[in-house]
Amino acid sequence: MARSELTATVIRGVAASASARGKGTGIIVHDLRGAADREVQRAGERRRHERAAAEREAEAEADAKREQAAQAAREREAWGAIPPDLRGAAMRVKRQIGPQKFSLWLEPGTVGWQRGEGGVIELVAPNAFVADWLQGETLDAVQAALDGELVRIVSPTVSPTVSPTVSPTVSPAPTPTPTPSEAPQ
Repeated sequence: MARSELTATVIRGVAASASARGKGTGIIVHDLRGAADREVQRAGERRRHERAAAEREAEAEADAKREQAAQAAREREAWGAIPPDLRGAAMRVKRQIGPQKFSLWLEPGTVGWQRGEGGVIELVAPNAFVADWLQGETLDAVQAALDGELVRIVSPTVSPTVSPTVSPTVSPAPTPTPTPSEAPQ
């Protein structure tokens, strides 16, 4: 029996005892019964709040587990994009420069890993900023982790293109013709 139910039972017992003793105790008995009912009601509300809190906590844990699973799936997909012969090299680089720096700058999905001409390892940066940073900040550490293998930072060149369906020429705006009232006199 829960504490509040026990309290309500005791209050009811006291009310019944007072009721049995005499007629002048009617108001007290009524007050005690009301107190018992309120205590049972509060206990029910506490249980509902506790259940709701437990459900919210369980839902938050489930959301966290789903996010972890999704993150793991994204990592597997990204690492799957690395050619199998470069996965070990990427792991060595990760150990050399640290997991935080690796995940920020060299994680598969952020930077492409591929073999170029002559077996050179190419790190394909998504933009010139990342390419410059990799060149200046990590290239030596990457090469050291790869036992002196040749590494090249590749940045895709972005050139503006014009769709063949769009004409790049712009016709001049028409000149307004003056109305007779605006004509010079």
